[in-house]
Amino acid sequence: MKNNLKTDISHIILSVCTFKRPNIFAECLKSLSELNLPENIKTELLVIDNDENASAKELVESFTSKLKMPVHYFVEEKRGLSNARNRLVKEAVSLGASHIAMFDDDILLPENWLVNYVNYYLSNENAVIITAASYSKFTSKPPKYIEKNDLFKCSTTKKTGSVRNDAASGNVFFPASLITDLHLNFNSEYVFMGGEDGKFFEEASQKGAVIVWCNDCFNWELNGVDKINFAWILKRSHYNGYSAAQNAIKRKNTLFVKTLYVLRQGFSFFANCVLLPFSIFTGVTGFVNMAGFVAKSLGRLQGSLKKAPLNYYQTTYGD
Repeated sequence: MKNNLKTDISHIILSVCTFKRPNIFAECLKSLSELNLPENIKTELLVIDNDENASAKELVESFTSKLKMPVHYFVEEKRGLSNARNRLVKEAVSLGASHIAMFDDDILLPENWLVNYVNYYLSNENAVIITAASYSKFTSKPPKYIEKNDLFKCSTTKKTGSVRNDAASGNVFFPASLITDLHLNFNSEYVFMGGEDGKFFEEASQKGAVIVWCNDCFNWELNGVDKINFAWILKRSHYNGYSAAQNAIKRKNTLFVKTLYVLRQGFSFFANCVLLPFSIFTGVTGFVNMAGFVAKSLGRLQGSLKKAPLNYYQTTYGD
């Protein structure tokens, strides 16, 4: 039986939000200029600048003549990713999108990225939403302990065709019916916390939009000098644990189940702390990975106990 959310592809809006990252966004736009477009399908680019001063406007305009598609640029003055992404899907629908291909401003797109999405969407009758990996790519040669760190993996055990419960905005393709028919939006509760994209696609899945993984649709996430250090790994690991625990604890229905969850996080943090000194014998890479586990488990423990979300930008970048 055909899923009514899976509509025919007639008009794709390539969609990206950006905020004050001109150098890395320029690399993203360069990869867009080399992108192969699917035949006989209208394709356009939509940029939402979350800087009220329109700092990305000049950069976007400089690439307009280099891109193979029309470009639409809007400023969303209200800060936060939930606000920017809600503006993005609103404008995409207004432009007449049948489908939206979403990625982040620090992403490089392989030349057949969009074509692979279209081909897989057409070949898999169950897939309403398609998602794939974003592999790490460094802008400069990092130390080995950074390159081999768990946060920067360049492999996946996920199989093409496997069904997922959620997806991330850094690499996803979906029909506009999620907005027009299901009336989904990006929850403002996550506006500075992050995770609003996972929640969006989790709700879509719960409402019948099947999410399918496709390894051929991978892209690259650029990692600059701001991430090539031990401190960033600890901050990001802690944030990941905190936000994951806050989302998990909300799904626990009873005080007993919530208490068990908190106790598990406490035990995990204690165990990782005990193991940390011994990890030095595995080398610097092993020690840094273990320190990341400690930071993540501390974040999980704190996130399961506290109601207030962390500000992603302040926590990981100090912005």
